Amino acid sequence: MTSQLAGAISGGLTLASVIVRVVHDMVRDAIADIIGKLTSKAAIMAVSLGTAAPWAVSSLAADVSSWATRLFKEVTNVVTSAKNLKGLLSKANRLFDDVAEKFAGMAAMAGQSAAKRIDDIAQSAQHRLDQLGDLLGPMGPQHALAGAPGMTMAQARRASKATPTTHTPKTPKTPRPNPNEGRWGQKLNETPAKSDPKPTTSGGDSTPPKDGGNEKGGDGSDPMSGPVVFYPPKNATAAEIQEVDDYVAGCNRALEANALSPTGRVATTGTKLGTEAKYAAKLERKAHPELYSGGKVAGHVPDTGWGRGPEPHEWQPMSPKVNSSLGGQNKRYPVGYKPTEFLRGEWE
Repeated sequence: MTSQLAGAISGGLTLASVIVRVVHDMVRDAIADIIGKLTSKAAIMAVSLGTAAPWAVSSLAADVSSWATRLFKEVTNVVTSAKNLKGLLSKANRLFDDVAEKFAGMAAMAGQSAAKRIDDIAQSAQHRLDQLGDLLGPMGPQHALAGAPGMTMAQARRASKATPTTHTPKTPKTPRPNPNEGRWGQKLNETPAKSDPKPTTSGGDSTPPKDGGNEKGGDGSDPMSGPVVFYPPKNATAAEIQEVDDYVAGCNRALEANALSPTGRVATTGTKLGTEAKYAAKLERKAHPELYSGGKVAGHVPDTGWGRGPEPHEWQPMSPKVNSSLGGQNKRYPVGYKPTEFLRGEWE
């Protein structure tokens, strides 16, 4: 369309130049003819000693009037053609502007489509990381999955989608007495295991009391209330451990500000709340891109499952590895569990 329009404009300008050239040649011929006749009439007047002067003057005036009438018509046609061509060029200019706007709109739509596609890919990758965290969460120090180290990735994916079946015997069996109990002066279930991690609030070497240090439970009297312990990922760097410490401190600030869910932990996987929380994290990254450079993600502090909605009490830039690990560890606590404090587990 644009090439045809440009060709039409070029043809119109060429035709206008031809018309101007024709009129120019006619004016030139008229001037030459008038000068030639004027010379001829002057010679006749000189030969006739002025007796032919009236005839010469009237004849020359008739020639000038004839040329003027002819040239006036042609010049008028040239002016009219130029005006019409100007109107056509104005319409062509508006058409070019419309085409430019359409192309600009198409480019903007293409850019928006590409940006949306990139966001969808990022959300899909984050969802996969969340699923992997859900799978690895139950394999923490408090709950070990038998045979998990030997599982393949395909088996792990199938295990994450399986529906567990709980078997409750009709008549509970009476536990057998342990012949080794009391051999070393204490019961076996009271002997501390060396592999048990020590939860701390600040990442130090001190072990908090069983009641969480705030006399709100955690001593086993209420199985749906107590401390919530988060552990750094295996082989974590110093920076990743610091991210976990900052996350635990932010969770405790939310607890002190009464910003947690009044009903305890809520489910987020596959729910509307989980989708809204991911969208809120996306808006946070767009609003503050300088905080999330280098692949950092916007972490909810505390996690959406502990808070009061998709917007957390605080945002924390953290690595995807730490964010996925912390999100998976939430699954170790049942829905409805109410934290009395948040601690950072320490590996011995």
